[in-house]
Amino acid sequence: MTDEGSRWSERLPQHADELMAWCLEQPQGVLLDLLAFLAALSVDAVQTKQGRKGRHAHADRLADTLSLDMKQWWTPSVEGFFTRLPKAVLQQAVAEAKVTADGPFDRANI
Repeated sequence: MTDEGSRWSERLPQHADELMAWCLEQPQGVLLDLLAFLAALSVDAVQTKQGRKGRHAHADRLADTLSLDMKQWWTPSVEGFFTRLPKAVLQQAVAEAKVTADGPFDRANI
């Protein structure tokens, strides 16, 4: 998304008052690509422990309407999961799991 945002930033006029004229000069495909990018920025369906149901309901309706199956485009991975978690959350999970230096778990405390 960052790369795509940079590409659009280079293409779009620098001044807001020039945007409408720029849009009127663009072919329909360019405008649809821009609309898709802006829509993608507005959809946040990341599920968290404290997730908001309204946000997910909207994303679910959008996915149904578009016949979007994320399983075709994304596979969960250990790396992807752990890179999204703040260090404090990982430390808390390790403490709750009672992980010790001697092994994965202190079985006496389970």
